Amino acid sequence: SIYYSGDNGITWSTMNTSLLNSNSNSKVTSLAINGNNIFAGTTGKGIYLSNDNGNTWATSNVGLLDTYPLSLAVSGNNIITGTSWGGVYISNNNGDLWNYVGFGNPLGNMIVAASANNIFAGSYGLPFGSGMFLSINNGNTWTPINNGLLMPIITAISINGSNIYLGSINGGIYYSNNNGSNWNAISYGIPQSCNVSTFAFNGNMIFAGTSNGVFLTIDNGNNWNHVNNGLADTNISSLAIIGNNIFAGTNHGGVFISDNNGNSWAAVNNGLLDSIIFSLIISGNNLFAGTANGVFLSSDNGSTWNDISLGLTNLAEYSLIIKDNYLFASTSGSRIWKRPLSEMVPINCSANFTLYHATDIQHQWYVLDSVSGVQPLTFNWYWGDGNFSSGPYPTHVYDSAGYYNICLTITDSTGCTSTHCDSTTYLNKTDASMIYVNVVTHLPNGIEYITKLPKLTISPN
Repeated sequence: SIYYSGDNGITWSTMNTSLLNSNSNSKVTSLAINGNNIFAGTTGKGIYLSNDNGNTWATSNVGLLDTYPLSLAVSGNNIITGTSWGGVYISNNNGDLWNYVGFGNPLGNMIVAASANNIFAGSYGLPFGSGMFLSINNGNTWTPINNGLLMPIITAISINGSNIYLGSINGGIYYSNNNGSNWNAISYGIPQSCNVSTFAFNGNMIFAGTSNGVFLTIDNGNNWNHVNNGLADTNISSLAIIGNNIFAGTNHGGVFISDNNGNSWAAVNNGLLDSIIFSLIISGNNLFAGTANGVFLSSDNGSTWNDISLGLTNLAEYSLIIKDNYLFASTSGSRIWKRPLSEMVPINCSANFTLYHATDIQHQWYVLDSVSGVQPLTFNWYWGDGNFSSGPYPTHVYDSAGYYNICLTITDSTGCTSTHCDSTTYLNKTDASMIYVNVVTHLPNGIEYITKLPKLTISPN
Protein backbone atom coordinates (compact mmCIF):
# COMPACT_ATOMS: atom_id res chain seq x y z
CA SER A 1 0.00 0.00 0.00
CA ILE A 2 0.95 3.65 -0.42
CA TYR A 3 -0.23 6.40 1.90
CA TYR A 4 -0.90 9.97 0.88
CA SER A 5 -1.93 13.09 2.74
CA GLY A 6 -3.89 15.90 1.13
CA ASP A 7 -4.45 17.93 4.30
CA ASN A 8 -0.90 18.90 5.20
CA GLY A 9 -0.28 15.65 7.04
CA ILE A 10 -3.22 15.88 9.46
CA THR A 11 -4.43 12.50 8.22
CA TRP A 12 -3.08 9.81 5.90
CA SER A 13 -5.11 7.48 3.71
CA THR A 14 -4.31 4.41 1.64
CA MET A 15 -4.17 5.03 -2.09
CA ASN A 16 -5.58 2.54 -4.60
CA THR A 17 -2.42 0.83 -5.76
CA SER A 18 -1.35 -2.65 -6.62
CA LEU A 19 1.82 -2.85 -4.55
CA LEU A 20 1.18 -6.20 -2.86
CA ASN A 21 -1.58 -6.49 -0.28
CA SER A 22 -2.01 -5.52 3.32
CA ASN A 23 -1.54 -9.10 4.52
CA SER A 24 1.83 -9.59 2.88
CA ASN A 25 4.77 -10.43 5.12
CA SER A 26 7.17 -9.17 2.48
CA LYS A 27 9.42 -6.16 3.07
CA VAL A 28 10.60 -3.42 0.75
CA THR A 29 14.38 -3.73 0.90
CA SER A 30 15.58 -1.19 -1.65
CA LEU A 31 14.48 1.78 -3.73
CA ALA A 32 16.00 3.31 -6.86
CA ILE A 33 15.05 6.12 -9.27
CA ASN A 34 15.70 6.37 -12.99
CA GLY A 35 14.11 9.44 -14.56
CA ASN A 36 10.40 9.27 -13.86
CA ASN A 37 10.54 5.65 -12.77
CA ILE A 38 10.70 4.42 -9.18
CA PHE A 39 11.73 0.81 -8.55
CA ALA A 40 11.03 -1.01 -5.30
CA GLY A 41 12.72 -4.29 -4.41
CA THR A 42 10.81 -6.57 -2.05
CA THR A 43 11.41 -9.84 -0.25
CA GLY A 44 9.68 -12.69 -2.03
CA LYS A 45 7.59 -10.55 -4.38
CA GLY A 46 10.32 -9.27 -6.67
CA ILE A 47 10.46 -5.75 -8.09
CA TYR A 48 7.68 -3.20 -8.49
CA LEU A 49 7.68 -0.15 -10.76
CA SER A 50 5.87 3.18 -10.57
CA ASN A 51 6.12 5.88 -13.22
CA ASP A 52 3.64 8.31 -11.65
CA ASN A 53 5.40 9.21 -8.39
CA GLY A 54 4.06 6.14 -6.63
CA ASN A 55 0.36 6.65 -7.33
CA THR A 56 0.21 3.22 -8.97
CA TRP A 57 2.56 0.25 -8.97
CA ALA A 58 2.98 -2.74 -11.25
CA THR A 59 5.13 -5.84 -10.94
CA SER A 60 8.34 -5.82 -12.95
CA ASN A 61 9.53 -9.39 -12.72
CA VAL A 62 9.65 -10.76 -16.28
CA GLY A 63 12.91 -12.71 -16.53
CA LEU A 64 13.66 -12.30 -12.82
CA LEU A 65 14.12 -15.79 -11.39
CA ASP A 66 14.99 -14.67 -7.87
CA THR A 67 12.26 -12.59 -6.24
CA TYR A 68 14.47 -11.51 -3.34
CA PRO A 69 16.32 -8.46 -4.68
CA LEU A 70 18.72 -7.07 -2.07
CA SER A 71 19.91 -3.92 -3.84
CA LEU A 72 19.16 -1.72 -6.83
CA ALA A 73 21.46 0.56 -8.84
CA VAL A 74 21.19 2.76 -11.94
CA SER A 75 23.80 3.03 -14.70
CA GLY A 76 22.69 5.17 -17.63
CA ASN A 77 19.54 3.54 -18.99
CA ASN A 78 20.23 0.31 -17.16
CA ILE A 79 18.68 -0.84 -13.89
CA ILE A 80 20.73 -3.42 -11.99
CA THR A 81 19.59 -5.61 -9.13
CA GLY A 82 21.60 -7.91 -6.92
CA THR A 83 19.55 -10.76 -5.48
CA SER A 84 19.73 -13.20 -2.61
CA TRP A 85 20.69 -16.35 -4.48
CA GLY A 86 19.86 -15.74 -8.13
CA GLY A 87 22.79 -13.46 -8.92
CA VAL A 88 22.68 -10.15 -10.79
CA TYR A 89 20.05 -9.04 -13.31
CA ILE A 90 19.97 -6.03 -15.63
CA SER A 91 17.10 -4.34 -17.44
CA ASN A 92 17.66 -1.80 -20.22
CA ASN A 93 13.94 -1.14 -20.82
CA ASN A 94 12.78 0.13 -17.44
CA GLY A 95 12.04 -3.28 -16.03
CA ASP A 96 9.96 -4.69 -18.90
CA LEU A 97 12.47 -7.52 -19.13
CA TRP A 98 15.27 -8.58 -16.80
CA ASN A 99 18.33 -10.40 -18.14
CA TYR A 100 20.43 -12.65 -15.96
CA VAL A 101 24.09 -11.59 -16.11
CA GLY A 102 25.70 -14.00 -13.65
CA PHE A 103 26.60 -14.82 -10.07
CA GLY A 104 23.80 -17.19 -9.14
CA ASN A 105 23.93 -19.84 -6.41
CA PRO A 106 26.34 -20.63 -4.77
CA LEU A 107 27.69 -17.05 -4.84
CA GLY A 108 24.36 -15.49 -3.89
CA ASN A 109 23.74 -12.37 -1.80
CA MET A 110 24.95 -9.73 -4.25
CA ILE A 111 25.03 -5.99 -3.64
CA VAL A 112 25.50 -3.67 -6.60
CA ALA A 113 26.64 -0.10 -7.27
CA ALA A 114 27.20 1.89 -10.46
CA SER A 115 29.37 4.80 -11.56
CA ALA A 116 29.21 6.10 -15.14
CA ASN A 117 29.50 2.97 -17.34
CA ASN A 118 30.96 0.79 -14.61
CA ILE A 119 28.83 -1.70 -12.70
CA PHE A 120 30.25 -3.16 -9.51
CA ALA A 121 28.93 -6.28 -7.82
CA GLY A 122 30.04 -7.50 -4.41
CA SER A 123 29.25 -10.84 -2.81
CA TYR A 124 28.55 -11.46 0.83
CA GLY A 125 27.05 -14.92 0.50
CA LEU A 126 27.72 -17.35 3.31
CA PRO A 127 29.72 -19.24 4.31
CA PHE A 128 32.27 -17.53 2.01
CA GLY A 129 31.93 -14.48 -0.21
CA SER A 130 33.54 -14.23 -3.61
CA GLY A 131 34.66 -10.63 -3.59
CA MET A 132 34.14 -7.96 -6.24
CA PHE A 133 33.30 -8.03 -9.93
CA LEU A 134 33.24 -5.33 -12.60
CA SER A 135 31.33 -5.04 -15.85
CA ILE A 136 31.98 -2.27 -18.39
CA ASN A 137 29.54 -3.60 -21.01
CA ASN A 138 26.21 -3.62 -19.19
CA GLY A 139 26.76 -7.01 -17.60
CA ASN A 140 27.56 -8.96 -20.76
CA THR A 141 30.86 -9.97 -19.22
CA TRP A 142 32.24 -9.67 -15.71
CA THR A 143 35.81 -9.46 -14.52
CA PRO A 144 36.86 -10.43 -10.99
CA ILE A 145 38.55 -7.42 -9.38
CA ASN A 146 39.97 -8.86 -6.20
CA ASN A 147 43.63 -7.87 -6.46
CA GLY A 148 44.58 -6.80 -2.94
CA LEU A 149 41.20 -7.77 -1.50
CA LEU A 150 41.92 -9.91 1.56
CA MET A 151 38.34 -10.33 2.79
CA PRO A 152 35.91 -11.31 0.01
CA ILE A 153 32.69 -10.86 2.02
CA ILE A 154 31.47 -7.40 0.96
CA THR A 155 28.99 -5.57 3.21
CA ALA A 156 29.10 -2.01 1.79
CA ILE A 157 30.02 -0.29 -1.47
CA SER A 158 30.33 3.49 -1.59
CA ILE A 159 31.47 5.64 -4.51
CA ASN A 160 32.84 9.14 -3.89
CA GLY A 161 33.88 10.76 -7.16
CA SER A 162 36.46 8.50 -8.79
CA ASN A 163 37.16 6.66 -5.54
CA ILE A 164 35.48 3.41 -4.52
CA TYR A 165 35.32 2.24 -0.91
CA LEU A 166 34.37 -1.22 0.27
CA GLY A 167 33.33 -2.41 3.69
CA SER A 168 33.59 -6.01 4.74
CA ILE A 169 33.31 -8.17 7.81
CA ASN A 170 36.20 -8.46 10.27
CA GLY A 171 37.01 -4.76 10.08
CA GLY A 172 37.97 -4.68 6.45
CA ILE A 173 37.93 -1.40 4.48
CA TYR A 174 39.36 -1.18 0.99
CA TYR A 175 39.95 1.66 -1.45
CA SER A 176 40.49 1.84 -5.21
CA ASN A 177 41.00 4.81 -7.54
CA ASN A 178 41.29 2.71 -10.71
CA ASN A 179 37.88 1.06 -10.91
CA GLY A 180 38.94 -1.87 -8.77
CA SER A 181 42.01 -2.96 -10.72
CA ASN A 182 43.83 -2.73 -7.43
CA TRP A 183 42.48 -2.56 -3.90
CA ASN A 184 44.37 -1.07 -1.02
CA ALA A 185 43.57 -2.23 2.49
CA ILE A 186 42.97 0.91 4.54
CA SER A 187 41.85 -0.64 7.79
CA TYR A 188 44.70 0.35 10.11
CA GLY A 189 43.14 1.17 13.45
CA ILE A 190 39.88 -0.72 12.92
CA PRO A 191 39.61 -3.94 14.96
CA GLN A 192 38.70 -7.19 13.26
CA SER A 193 35.65 -7.52 15.47
CA CYS A 194 33.90 -4.80 13.40
CA ASN A 195 31.57 -5.24 10.47
CA VAL A 196 31.52 -2.13 8.27
CA SER A 197 28.03 -1.06 7.22
CA THR A 198 28.09 2.54 5.96
CA PHE A 199 30.28 5.47 4.91
CA ALA A 200 29.93 9.26 4.92
CA PHE A 201 32.19 11.85 3.31
CA ASN A 202 32.90 15.48 4.22
CA GLY A 203 35.85 17.03 2.38
CA ASN A 204 38.96 15.02 3.22
CA MET A 205 37.20 13.31 6.11
CA ILE A 206 35.79 9.81 5.71
CA PHE A 207 33.56 8.36 8.41
CA ALA A 208 32.90 4.64 8.64
CA GLY A 209 29.93 3.30 10.57
CA THR A 210 30.52 -0.15 11.99
CA SER A 211 29.20 -2.63 14.52
CA ASN A 212 31.73 -1.12 16.92
CA GLY A 213 31.00 2.55 16.48
CA VAL A 214 32.29 5.31 14.19
CA PHE A 215 35.79 5.61 12.82
CA LEU A 216 37.34 8.66 11.13
CA THR A 217 40.22 9.08 8.73
CA ILE A 218 41.64 12.31 7.34
CA ASP A 219 44.38 10.66 5.25
CA ASN A 220 42.23 8.45 2.99
CA GLY A 221 42.31 5.50 5.32
CA ASN A 222 45.99 5.25 6.15
CA ASN A 223 45.01 5.76 9.77
CA TRP A 224 41.59 5.46 11.42
CA ASN A 225 40.65 6.92 14.75
CA HIS A 226 37.90 5.55 16.94
CA VAL A 227 35.53 8.47 17.55
CA ASN A 228 32.97 7.03 19.94
CA ASN A 229 33.07 9.40 22.92
CA GLY A 230 29.45 9.83 23.97
CA LEU A 231 27.99 7.12 21.74
CA ALA A 232 25.78 5.08 24.06
CA ASP A 233 25.08 2.59 21.25
CA THR A 234 27.99 1.73 18.99
CA ASN A 235 26.09 -0.43 16.51
CA ILE A 236 25.82 2.08 13.65
CA SER A 237 23.18 1.62 10.96
CA SER A 238 23.44 4.92 9.06
CA LEU A 239 25.40 8.16 8.79
CA ALA A 240 24.40 11.58 7.43
CA ILE A 241 26.05 15.00 7.26
CA ILE A 242 24.59 18.54 7.32
CA GLY A 243 27.29 21.20 7.16
CA ASN A 244 29.73 20.53 9.98
CA ASN A 245 27.33 18.24 11.82
CA ILE A 246 27.50 14.48 11.42
CA PHE A 247 24.62 12.29 12.53
CA ALA A 248 24.78 8.61 13.45
CA GLY A 249 21.72 6.37 13.48
CA THR A 250 22.09 3.38 15.77
CA ASN A 251 20.40 0.03 16.18
CA HIS A 252 19.00 0.70 19.66
CA GLY A 253 20.24 4.09 20.89
CA GLY A 254 18.49 6.49 18.53
CA VAL A 255 20.32 9.35 16.80
CA PHE A 256 23.56 11.02 17.91
CA ILE A 257 25.18 14.25 16.69
CA SER A 258 28.78 15.43 16.59
CA ASP A 259 29.74 18.99 15.68
CA ASN A 260 33.46 18.42 16.11
CA ASN A 261 34.23 15.68 13.59
CA GLY A 262 33.32 12.87 15.95
CA ASN A 263 35.47 13.90 18.90
CA SER A 264 32.34 13.85 21.02
CA TRP A 265 28.75 12.76 20.47
CA ALA A 266 25.47 13.71 22.10
CA ALA A 267 22.12 11.96 21.88
CA VAL A 268 19.49 14.01 20.02
CA ASN A 269 16.31 12.03 20.61
CA ASN A 270 13.86 14.61 21.99
CA GLY A 271 10.54 13.69 20.39
CA LEU A 272 11.91 10.53 18.78
CA LEU A 273 9.56 7.74 19.81
CA ASP A 274 11.80 4.82 18.88
CA SER A 275 15.50 4.19 19.35
CA ILE A 276 15.87 1.71 16.46
CA ILE A 277 17.09 3.72 13.46
CA PHE A 278 17.05 2.05 10.07
CA SER A 279 17.92 5.02 7.84
CA LEU A 280 18.78 8.72 7.74
CA ILE A 281 18.33 11.03 4.76
CA ILE A 282 18.97 14.75 4.22
CA SER A 283 16.99 17.41 2.35
CA GLY A 284 18.57 20.84 2.75
CA ASN A 285 18.83 21.42 6.48
CA ASN A 286 16.15 18.84 7.21
CA LEU A 287 17.00 15.42 8.63
CA PHE A 288 14.59 12.51 8.22
CA ALA A 289 14.89 9.34 10.30
CA GLY A 290 13.27 6.03 9.42
CA THR A 291 12.68 4.11 12.63
CA ALA A 292 10.93 1.00 13.90
CA ASN A 293 8.04 3.26 14.92
CA GLY A 294 7.58 5.61 11.99
CA VAL A 295 9.29 8.51 10.21
CA PHE A 296 10.49 11.57 12.10
CA LEU A 297 11.73 14.98 10.94
CA SER A 298 14.14 17.38 12.57
CA SER A 299 14.84 20.85 11.16
CA ASP A 300 17.10 21.95 14.02
CA ASN A 301 19.94 19.44 13.86
CA GLY A 302 18.13 16.89 15.97
CA SER A 303 17.30 19.16 18.92
CA THR A 304 13.65 18.30 18.40
CA TRP A 305 11.90 15.67 16.31
CA ASN A 306 8.39 15.69 14.90
CA ASP A 307 6.47 12.52 14.13
CA ILE A 308 5.33 12.74 10.48
CA SER A 309 3.83 9.25 10.22
CA LEU A 310 0.30 9.90 11.49
CA GLY A 311 -2.11 7.44 9.88
CA LEU A 312 0.46 4.83 8.87
CA THR A 313 -0.39 1.33 10.02
CA ASN A 314 3.00 -0.27 9.31
CA LEU A 315 5.55 1.92 11.05
CA ALA A 316 8.86 0.10 10.57
CA GLU A 317 10.53 2.35 7.97
CA TYR A 318 13.44 0.48 6.43
CA SER A 319 14.59 2.91 3.74
CA LEU A 320 13.97 6.50 2.68
CA ILE A 321 14.44 8.22 -0.66
CA ILE A 322 13.60 11.67 -2.06
CA LYS A 323 12.32 12.30 -5.59
CA ASP A 324 10.55 15.27 -7.17
CA ASN A 325 10.02 16.97 -3.82
CA TYR A 326 8.43 13.84 -2.33
CA LEU A 327 9.73 11.70 0.51
CA PHE A 328 9.19 7.97 -0.10
CA ALA A 329 9.48 5.46 2.74
CA SER A 330 9.38 1.67 2.58
CA THR A 331 7.80 -0.24 5.45
CA SER A 332 7.24 -3.77 6.57
CA GLY A 333 4.54 -5.65 4.69
CA SER A 334 5.95 -4.26 1.40
CA ARG A 335 4.24 -0.93 1.89
CA ILE A 336 5.55 2.29 0.43
CA TRP A 337 4.19 5.70 1.29
CA LYS A 338 4.94 9.15 -0.02
CA ARG A 339 4.40 12.67 1.19
CA PRO A 340 5.29 16.08 -0.32
CA LEU A 341 8.30 17.69 1.31
CA SER A 342 6.41 20.99 1.33
CA GLU A 343 3.95 19.50 3.84
CA MET A 344 6.70 18.55 6.25
CA VAL A 345 9.66 20.91 6.08
CA PRO A 346 9.42 24.50 7.30
CA ILE A 347 8.75 26.92 4.44
CA ASN A 348 11.65 29.21 5.13
CA CYS A 349 13.85 30.67 2.43
CA SER A 350 15.62 33.99 2.17
CA ALA A 351 17.23 36.07 -0.57
CA ASN A 352 19.83 38.65 0.41
CA PHE A 353 22.96 40.25 -1.00
CA THR A 354 25.44 43.03 -0.29
CA LEU A 355 27.16 45.38 -2.76
CA TYR A 356 30.87 46.11 -2.34
CA HIS A 357 33.02 48.67 -4.16
CA ALA A 358 36.58 47.78 -5.05
CA THR A 359 38.32 51.07 -4.27
CA ASP A 360 41.57 50.10 -6.00
CA ILE A 361 39.88 49.02 -9.25
CA GLN A 362 38.01 51.73 -11.14
CA HIS A 363 34.36 51.03 -11.87
CA GLN A 364 34.41 47.53 -10.39
CA TRP A 365 31.72 46.31 -8.00
CA TYR A 366 31.15 42.98 -6.33
CA VAL A 367 27.99 41.32 -5.04
CA LEU A 368 28.06 38.71 -2.28
CA ASP A 369 24.78 36.87 -1.93
CA SER A 370 23.49 35.36 1.30
CA VAL A 371 20.66 32.99 0.52
CA SER A 372 18.98 30.08 2.25
CA GLY A 373 16.44 27.46 1.27
CA VAL A 374 16.06 23.80 0.43
CA GLN A 375 18.44 22.96 -2.39
CA PRO A 376 18.49 23.17 -5.34
CA LEU A 377 17.81 26.90 -5.69
CA THR A 378 16.98 28.93 -8.80
CA PHE A 379 18.33 32.49 -9.09
CA ASN A 380 16.85 35.39 -11.05
CA TRP A 381 18.52 38.80 -11.07
CA TYR A 382 16.99 42.10 -12.17
CA TRP A 383 19.57 44.83 -12.73
CA GLY A 384 17.26 47.85 -12.68
CA ASP A 385 18.03 48.86 -16.26
CA GLY A 386 15.60 46.51 -17.99
CA ASN A 387 18.01 43.56 -18.10
CA PHE A 388 17.79 40.20 -16.34
CA SER A 389 20.17 37.33 -15.56
CA SER A 390 19.74 33.82 -14.19
CA GLY A 391 22.08 31.60 -12.24
CA PRO A 392 23.92 32.20 -8.98
CA TYR A 393 27.00 34.09 -10.26
CA PRO A 394 26.26 36.36 -13.24
CA THR A 395 28.11 39.48 -14.44
CA HIS A 396 26.42 42.70 -15.56
CA VAL A 397 27.70 45.85 -17.26
CA TYR A 398 26.24 49.36 -16.93
CA ASP A 399 27.17 52.10 -19.39
CA SER A 400 25.83 54.93 -17.22
CA ALA A 401 26.28 55.92 -13.59
CA GLY A 402 23.24 56.12 -11.36
CA TYR A 403 20.99 54.49 -8.80
CA TYR A 404 19.74 51.09 -9.95
CA ASN A 405 17.14 48.94 -8.20
CA ILE A 406 18.98 45.60 -8.21
CA CYS A 407 16.82 42.65 -7.18
CA LEU A 408 17.50 38.96 -6.52
CA THR A 409 14.65 36.43 -6.45
CA ILE A 410 15.28 32.85 -5.37
CA THR A 411 13.00 29.82 -5.44
CA ASP A 412 13.90 26.67 -3.54
CA SER A 413 12.90 23.06 -4.18
CA THR A 414 9.83 23.32 -1.94
CA GLY A 415 8.45 26.25 -3.94
CA CYS A 416 9.38 28.88 -1.36
CA THR A 417 10.19 32.22 -3.03
CA SER A 418 11.98 35.25 -1.60
CA THR A 419 13.13 38.56 -3.12
CA HIS A 420 15.67 41.10 -1.92
CA CYS A 421 16.33 44.48 -3.59
CA ASP A 422 18.89 47.25 -3.11
CA SER A 423 18.29 50.68 -4.65
CA THR A 424 20.34 52.76 -2.23
CA THR A 425 23.75 52.49 -3.87
CA TYR A 426 25.02 55.02 -6.43
CA LEU A 427 27.15 53.27 -9.03
CA ASN A 428 29.53 56.01 -10.05
CA LYS A 429 32.25 56.35 -12.66
CA THR A 430 34.86 58.97 -13.44
CA ASP A 431 35.32 58.49 -17.19
CA ALA A 432 33.69 56.83 -20.18
CA SER A 433 34.48 53.31 -18.99
CA MET A 434 31.76 50.77 -18.32
CA ILE A 435 30.68 49.85 -14.79
CA TYR A 436 31.14 46.14 -14.03
CA VAL A 437 29.18 44.23 -11.38
CA ASN A 438 30.24 40.66 -10.60
CA VAL A 439 28.37 38.27 -8.33
CA VAL A 440 31.04 36.20 -6.58
CA THR A 441 31.34 33.46 -3.98
CA HIS A 442 33.92 35.47 -2.03
CA LEU A 443 35.73 38.77 -2.36
CA PRO A 444 38.77 38.37 -4.61
CA ASN A 445 42.24 38.18 -3.14
CA GLY A 446 44.51 41.15 -3.62
CA ILE A 447 41.85 43.78 -3.02
CA GLU A 448 43.01 45.56 0.08
CA TYR A 449 40.34 48.12 0.59
CA ILE A 450 36.71 47.18 0.34
CA THR A 451 34.07 49.68 1.32
CA LYS A 452 30.89 47.96 2.43
CA LEU A 453 28.00 50.07 1.31
CA PRO A 454 24.73 50.39 3.21
CA LYS A 455 21.93 48.17 2.04
CA LEU A 456 18.18 48.27 2.35
CA THR A 457 16.36 45.03 3.03
CA ILE A 458 12.87 45.08 1.55
CA SER A 459 12.43 41.34 1.32
CA PRO A 460 10.32 39.40 1.07
CA ASN A 461 8.45 41.53 -1.44
